[in-house]
Amino acid sequence: MRRAAAPRCGRDPAGSRSTRSLWGESVGAGDHALLEGRLTVEDGCVYVTDGFGTRWLPVFSEDLVAWNGTTLSGAGGSYVDGDAVGLGGGVLVENASGDWQPPAGLHVPATCDTTDVWNATR
Repeated sequence: MRRAAAPRCGRDPAGSRSTRSLWGESVGAGDHALLEGRLTVEDGCVYVTDGFGTRWLPVFSEDLVAWNGTTLSGAGGSYVDGDAVGLGGGVLVENASGDWQPPAGLHVPATCDTTDVWNATR
């Protein structure tokens, strides 16, 4: 598991410390691929495990989702651990080496695995 220093940590409306990865506000653009799988929450991190068994860390635009500790909510609905989800976007990092660091402006909680990272834009 890789740990990266977070430049900042987003807060949800309730003021709770964020455990989702954030990228900044959406600018209405992005990749158009679709990641489908099961939402899993492990060690306070939100992942999507696809049909091949790859566990992706989705990175969301901070204005598109909310996390209250148990439920991920956005325009597509609300999801909890074990729910089937589909996230539009594209691969940010796949099979990353142990020294990969998130780019400036990307908040990834220190406990989250960044081997496979999905840029969730929709």
